[in-house]
Amino acid sequence: MKTILLTGATGAIGKAIIKLLNNAGYRIAGQYFTNEDAAEKLKDEFHKIKLYKANLLNINECEKLVDDAEKDFGEINILINNASAIYGAKKFLEINEEAFDNTITINFKSHFFITQKVIKNMLTKKIKGKIINISSISVRYGGGNDTIHYGCAKAALECLTKGLAKQFAPDILVNCVQCGFIDSDFHKKIGRSEDDIKKRIEMIPLKRAGKPEDIAHMIEYLCSEKADFITGQIFTVSGGD
Repeated sequence: MKTILLTGATGAIGKAIIKLLNNAGYRIAGQYFTNEDAAEKLKDEFHKIKLYKANLLNINECEKLVDDAEKDFGEINILINNASAIYGAKKFLEINEEAFDNTITINFKSHFFITQKVIKNMLTKKIKGKIINISSISVRYGGGNDTIHYGCAKAALECLTKGLAKQFAPDILVNCVQCGFIDSDFHKKIGRSEDDIKKRIEMIPLKRAGKPEDIAHMIEYLCSEKADFITGQIFTVSGGD
C-alpha cells in the first residue's frame, strides 16, 4: 500500500483528493494549518488518514512535516504539493514585500523544500516515487490584475516540475496539474464578488466552473500505474479555458 503526503488537505481540492485516493486504497498523510474544523471532520470521516498541523510559511515546519509523516508511515511514495493561498490581492503597483514573500513561500518555496526532503529520502530508500504539483491557469494568463505574484509563484512550480522530471528520471516521476477556475471558497477569500465569479465562468468554453473532483480525478490517474510512462508534463484541467 502506497503512502501519499498531501499539503493543503483541508481545502476544497484537498478534501476531494483525500476522498478519492482513500477509496482507491492509498494511505494518506495530510497537512493543514488553520482550518481545525475541517481537519476534525476529515478525521471523523476517514479514520485511516493522519493529519499534521504545519505552517508552510516556516521552512523548519515544512521539513518537520516530512519527518513526522515518514516516522508514522515508514516512507512516502507520492508527494502532492497542493497547498495554495494568495496574500494581499492587489494591483501590481500596490503589492508590498510581505504579501509578495508570503505568497511566493506558501505556493512555491515551501513546496520546493518539502520536495527536496522527500526526494532525498526516496533516493536513500530506493523508492520509485512520484511528485505531483498543483498549479493554476493564472500562469497561462500572467496572473490576474491583482494576483500577479500568485501567478509568478505557480509559474515557478511549473518550472520546478520540468527541471526535477529531467534530473530524477527514471526513478521519480514529476508532473503538474494546472487547475482552471474551480468552484471553491478560494475566490471569495480574495475578494471576488458573485458578479465577478459569474463573469469569469462565462469566459470558460464549457460554461461552468470546475469541481474539486475534476482535479482529483486527474491526480488519481497520475498516482496510478496507468501514468507510469508520463513525466515532466503540465496537465491543464480547465474546461477549455
